[in-house]
Amino acid sequence: MSLCVAASFEREHYLAVDTAVSFHKNGLVYRNADGFSEKIKIIDGEAYFFSGDIELCLMLQVTFMEQKDRSFAKLTEIAKDLFNKYADPGDKLAFSKYGFDENGKATMEFNNSELGFKPQPMYYGSSNIQFTTYGSKMRQAGSHIDLKTTYITPDFFIPIYEAVADEGIGRSIYMYHIKFDEHGRTEEIPIDDPVDIRKASMKKVRNHSTFIGEGEDAIPVTIMGEGDGMRKFDSSNAFDPAMIGEPMSSKGFLVKPKGSYSMMYFSSNTGFERSVTLNDQDITVFADRGAITLKGKSFNFITQGGSLFQMEENGDVNIKTKGKITFNGTRYDFM
Repeated sequence: MSLCVAASFEREHYLAVDTAVSFHKNGLVYRNADGFSEKIKIIDGEAYFFSGDIELCLMLQVTFMEQKDRSFAKLTEIAKDLFNKYADPGDKLAFSKYGFDENGKATMEFNNSELGFKPQPMYYGSSNIQFTTYGSKMRQAGSHIDLKTTYITPDFFIPIYEAVADEGIGRSIYMYHIKFDEHGRTEEIPIDDPVDIRKASMKKVRNHSTFIGEGEDAIPVTIMGEGDGMRKFDSSNAFDPAMIGEPMSSKGFLVKPKGSYSMMYFSSNTGFERSVTLNDQDITVFADRGAITLKGKSFNFITQGGSLFQMEENGDVNIKTKGKITFNGTRYDFM
């Protein structure tokens, strides 16, 4: 879970969000040492905050941005569906919107899995500042807000985040300023984290699910293994342009673009592809510079037209077809 701290006026929002990413392993929470995440997305000029399991958050962001209906009710509907389908025990999913009504008045909407994704009331900005916290440790963070503040700068948010920083909150923050007709964001602002935070590489200790690409073109990908570092994707072999320059050899991938689903492995040292791809029209098995070996008690190849090629466990081979059988070669050896 992550944290968003907001100071909302009648017609504008100031938001701060941290960049830490955490994950669970053997009952403990670890800070992901591989990188950070931007947890606020500006969509149609309004700010959306996503918190919880990172894979669920990414799926929710991408799916929502693909919709023509981008109402908060639609976002909640998608979140509920994704959570019911993909959430593991202990997973949480929360999201909020900092936007405006048709008259330009600031609004705030919230929902999460712990509320059962039931409809929640909308909050409106007022002439006085409304301070809100949402996400992990939001009550604790709220206790560190200086309610006498009237002028919002990054210095207002930094002490709040430093007071609650842990494996799931911290690393750095961004501050956003959202108005009805414009928005802006600061550069990344480092903050002081506790020295005893548990850190680990998510890529090393578990499968890493993410999205490759941007917006409507993003595709879900699960990455398995650390790789050996010998080869990287380039323009001739990347399954998506966003993967160019990323480690390739000795890693496995599950890739789901539109119209297909692939299980891919790139061999150690060389990076030669071995893959099975389920397409809308067919299934492709591919081994770059390698053999394809099928072993089993028996094999049956049956077409929808009724043709049969069968190899039985006792060594018998049966061929049956309603059409003709054509042999075309320079030599035939029957032993």
